[in-house]
Amino acid sequence: MAKKSMIAREVKREKLVKQYAAKRAALKAITNDKEKPVEERFKATLELAKLPRNSAAVRLHNRCQLTGRPDRKSVV
Repeated sequence: MAKKSMIAREVKREKLVKQYAAKRAALKAITNDKEKPVEERFKATLELAKLPRNSAAVRLHNRCQLTGRPDRKSVV
């Protein structure tokens, strides 16, 4: 069984990812658009950096629904 704090932290991250998903996607689209001026892309990068770290989907971990333990793939 995972610690309750770890499960709560993961739930908080999931909430933040959903909350900032649209804003993060819009800013990422601006930064990846090579047609936009460099200044605008740099400004979008700075705005992206101001968002909470836990709002990035990369920071989510797969956890077991029953025990809350981290889901690790077996190394063969």
